[in-house]
Amino acid sequence: MDQVCLSDQTFTMRSTEDAIKDAEKQIGETSIPIKIRISSQGAYRVYDEFDDHMITKNIDGSYTVVANFPVGAWLDSYLLSFGTLIEDIHPDYLRERLLKIMDKLKHNLEDSSKNKPG
Repeated sequence: MDQVCLSDQTFTMRSTEDAIKDAEKQIGETSIPIKIRISSQGAYRVYDEFDDHMITKNIDGSYTVVANFPVGAWLDSYLLSFGTLIEDIHPDYLRERLLKIMDKLKHNLEDSSKNKPG
């Protein structure tokens, strides 16, 4: 940050619940329901990022999360940020889209290692 200055301006912090409700209103019709199964090693992300009513702990220790997400590149990036913690995603077309992105990434990385000077 550049040129930061202290001011007398204050604000009232919103509750997390209010912030989530506002975000859900903004998402509106551009959101889709998604079901994600996350491994037990991802418990910290599950509980940090989702409300309790969205989370189901499975018998095998994994978690199933059902939530609405905005459609677009942000969603792809967000889901990919879970890496190998994700065990399954629905709807199927979203899973296929993520697989295509990962195939492209793999191809890019393989090509870059072949063209590496040296």
